[in-house]
Amino acid sequence: FNDWFHEITKEFGTDANAVEIRTTTDMGRGVYALDTISEETPLLKIPRDYIVSVDTVESSASAMVYERIERSSDKLALFILEQKAKGDSSKFKPWIDVMPREFGSPLFGTPQELERLKGDPIHQEVLQELKAWEQQYDLLSASILEKFPEVFPSGCCSFEEYKWARHMIESRAWHLRGRQYLAPMADFFNHQTLPSMTYDTEPDERGAAFLAHHHVT
Repeated sequence: FNDWFHEITKEFGTDANAVEIRTTTDMGRGVYALDTISEETPLLKIPRDYIVSVDTVESSASAMVYERIERSSDKLALFILEQKAKGDSSKFKPWIDVMPREFGSPLFGTPQELERLKGDPIHQEVLQELKAWEQQYDLLSASILEKFPEVFPSGCCSFEEYKWARHMIESRAWHLRGRQYLAPMADFFNHQTLPSMTYDTEPDERGAAFLAHHHVT
């Protein structure tokens, strides 16, 4: 992943990115600084065409499919599944390969684990959320997945896969001016759910400096 990331960001210069992904025994996979980073130092510069957003999706080769989907979170989730199904032919493969497959969220709990939540208000909240996701998946399956097998091949997009992709978007995407952006490397950071809306607009920039506008931990 790090080699791929440095390759796609080399247009910004060798000092464009101050972090990398590492996996350790104690902490697992996470972001590590390459050197001491002073306050106000830009951490990442990422080309726009490697950021998953509604713009990326609706300008892709499968744009005519995604234009039929109303919800932006579903556009992004299905785009992630399309790229995952492409395997080596997807330019996003090195990034998709390091996306987490397991989550601590009760949305991914087993029936036995959910049973233990009975009596807690979160139990009903989880069941309601799962029901809403199942209903939305059924709609997408009938209107999109089954109609475009050349984009979503058989076996690529079960409800469990859809749930994974939706959670990837909901838990790891950045929000700028009310829109969601899933960006490589940046998706590994923890950040405030509702960041400041006073974003700079830099139309001449080729990348998006997400982290300069968020409180990052």
